[in-house]
Amino acid sequence: MIDAKERIEILSRALGVGLVDRKGINVAFRCPECKDSKKQKLAVRIDTGQYHCWVCDARGASIAKILRRISPEVASRWEGVTGSHQRRFVDEVIEAPKVELPIGFKLLAESLESKDPDTRGCIEYVRDRGLGIREMWYFRLGFVRRGRLSRRIIMPSFDSEGKLNYWTARSIDEKSIGKYVNPPVPRGEFIFNELNIDWRQELTLVEGPFDLTKCDSNATAILGSNMSRKSALFQAIARNRTPITLALDSDMPEKQHKWAKALSEFDVSVKMLDLGGRKDVGEMSKQEFLEAKSKARNWDKFQGIINLSRIMRSGSIL
Repeated sequence: MIDAKERIEILSRALGVGLVDRKGINVAFRCPECKDSKKQKLAVRIDTGQYHCWVCDARGASIAKILRRISPEVASRWEGVTGSHQRRFVDEVIEAPKVELPIGFKLLAESLESKDPDTRGCIEYVRDRGLGIREMWYFRLGFVRRGRLSRRIIMPSFDSEGKLNYWTARSIDEKSIGKYVNPPVPRGEFIFNELNIDWRQELTLVEGPFDLTKCDSNATAILGSNMSRKSALFQAIARNRTPITLALDSDMPEKQHKWAKALSEFDVSVKMLDLGGRKDVGEMSKQEFLEAKSKARNWDKFQGIINLSRIMRSGSIL
């Protein structure tokens, strides 16, 4: 029998404090491999040493590979404790958990008459963001009354066949610890609400799921500022040569041009949407978004270089 406590203690010396799952087998740490290191998305199996980051998709048969770069001393201790037991599992694969809706999930659109104060809070939050009954149904917005997901708006995602592939839960309380809660699913392996996408029509790309509530119907979220060329979304766009309008957050202008360039290399036409000084699409009204999209400009390589030069001169890229 393995000494789970000792192994977790060794890993924590190099990776920081970890979150142990209910079975006591997987421990989640901040990933030293990706920029999203503020979130504990690096899953490590303490019995086998396998690791997988659900954000940047870094993975391997032995966490010792990462430990050696951080602390050779810790890596040596880890290998000494795990020994040959770890090597028997090198061919196993850490599988992504099956995605299921949170227990107690209910649709907001079916709960408008609820007297529960937390449910009322969720409904008022959605309405304050300018969303009505149509948006509640279209995005299948929901909530749960109890547990760590209470007082959060839950937006589920479905693949092209209508099968649940993801969900995100946004807190309605600004001072809440952790604005979003998401299932531990590798983001590059699915397309957010592909069920709503027509690949033959111009597609708007935004960063966050709740930005979609202000877009036209043919839109999807890349779930952050990164989109790998190997991701399901990038591959689908390239395969279908779907025209794209990029409407990413204003604090990442270099990302806009990076992905415009990458998509254009696959003969995908790209337009750039001007947020008009707003942080993201979520701060716009739907009418403001539609007006901005009608004025979106075609991206070309030379204009991209000029814009990046302006950004660098202004000090936006550090």
